Amino acid sequence: MKDIFFVYDQCCLYELMVLRYFMRCAGGDAVLLSADGAAITSAEGIRVTPDGALGDAAEGDIRCMVVPGGFTAAFAHRAATPEVLALLGRLRRQGTVLSLIHISEPTRHLRIS
Repeated sequence: MKDIFFVYDQCCLYELMVLRYFMRCAGGDAVLLSADGAAITSAEGIRVTPDGALGDAAEGDIRCMVVPGGFTAAFAHRAATPEVLALLGRLRRQGTVLSLIHISEPTRHLRIS
């Protein structure tokens, strides 16, 4: 089972790096995925090449999905595509652990169903 860290332009990496470190120490298989597998630039200005695209992950193999905070307007307007929201909804219905870190005000209109 994999732990997916969904990264997008302007997300906060520091939240993920601390969590990823401890998950790896505990034997977790954490991977960074973006919507299309393309590199992103974090809120801290760090350029990151993900391990792959979100669509590459087999839904049945996802133990947990973490969506970091950051400039939440960037998530709402660029990363929260209908495909990403649909995946989050399917994972929620399957009982997959979801962690949406500080996804707040600019995203209040988004629905994960």
